[in-house]
Amino acid sequence: MTTELTHSIAINTFLPADKANAWVRMAEAKESLSEYLQTSDLKGQGILLEVKDSTDHLVIDKALTAYSSNIKQMDDTRLEFTNKVSGALIQPFIEKVKAAKESSEVIRLTNVSLQARKKIAEIERFKLHLNSEFTRVAEAYRTTLRNEISHQYRIALEAGSKEGYDQLKAALADLTLPEYNRFNPILLTPQELTEIANAAPALHKSEIVIQMQEEMDATFANFDRDLKEKVVTEVAPAPQPVVSAPALPAKPISKKSAVKVSYKIDTVETAEWAQAVIKAFLANWAACSALVKVSSYGNLSVKQMADALAKMAMEATVYEGLTLSTIEK
Repeated sequence: MTTELTHSIAINTFLPADKANAWVRMAEAKESLSEYLQTSDLKGQGILLEVKDSTDHLVIDKALTAYSSNIKQMDDTRLEFTNKVSGALIQPFIEKVKAAKESSEVIRLTNVSLQARKKIAEIERFKLHLNSEFTRVAEAYRTTLRNEISHQYRIALEAGSKEGYDQLKAALADLTLPEYNRFNPILLTPQELTEIANAAPALHKSEIVIQMQEEMDATFANFDRDLKEKVVTEVAPAPQPVVSAPALPAKPISKKSAVKVSYKIDTVETAEWAQAVIKAFLANWAACSALVKVSSYGNLSVKQMADALAKMAMEATVYEGLTLSTIEK
């Protein structure tokens, strides 16, 4: 007789008219089932033994799937017999399948697989953290340097001289990088964190300094022009906007009823209008950047650019593609 229980051995073959013969067949079916469950249990133990020392969750998960399939076959075969009888006769079979399901090795391997998957997920979170902090710190450092350049430019215009420019330019490298936000690991060890961080793209402070020194050169290239406009128009110590039309004579204001005049840029919800605002803002970067308050230039909006241009405007100011309206108070 084979060790696998087949439908030909199942209790539904018993003949009620021949009870003695039925009992004989039931005994044979019970013995066959016992042998089958024992063999299947050994097969399951062999599956677990093959991955006993593995830490690869893919290998472990594949073995646990095969083990679960083996248990299901055991349970299905057991039910073919136990569904027909009850009591003490079938209890050993129930216990055999239950023991296989509750194997301590299955529980251990399941936990190993779970921990491995959690660690892989934590590695991905750490890599994402590194990339995010790389971008944030680099942009924050550029903003710090831009603010310093704008500050030094206003001081130079106020003094009417670029004396010491080379020293100011070199001093940008002395400004420190912002600190990285801490990553709180759960499963990764300090050594693993270090290895992952070393493999990630590095932030080179010197490259950012060189880039911002080039921006500083571009800003100070307009120094003589901006200084001349400052003296001619006698405005505040910030450089004046680039205009595309000659200045118009200012309208006299009655001494009896002086009117405070300010300006605003008319908003037009079109892509062309937004492009014109950005173009004018960049053309007057040194002055405009001092008139906006943002924690990061990545958050600077077109409206904020337009407001800064309006604050700089005078009666003769013309921005290409934009309309200035007068506000009298």
